[in-house]
Amino acid sequence: MLRCEQHANERLQEAKKTESPKTMAELITQEAEGLETPANSVEFLQYMKKHAKLVQKQKARLSSISSLLFGLGLTALAYGLFVVFQKQ
Repeated sequence: MLRCEQHANERLQEAKKTESPKTMAELITQEAEGLETPANSVEFLQYMKKHAKLVQKQKARLSSISSLLFGLGLTALAYGLFVVFQKQ
């Protein structure tokens, strides 16, 4: 399993160096084609699918937290302006 992770990281580094960025699906397919045995291929594919789901979940969480913080910041700004102009 560790070997698959290292190999995937190497592929990602290579993809970053190339001119055209590749999608995660293309990287997964390319990696699965390059493996020696079907057992490794299935194991790697399952690992990458699980990893992709976790990444998407974390992206969604980050997006919702960012939106919440942005809303709180705007609310604090509006309240601060209200307090300042109310005193004048």
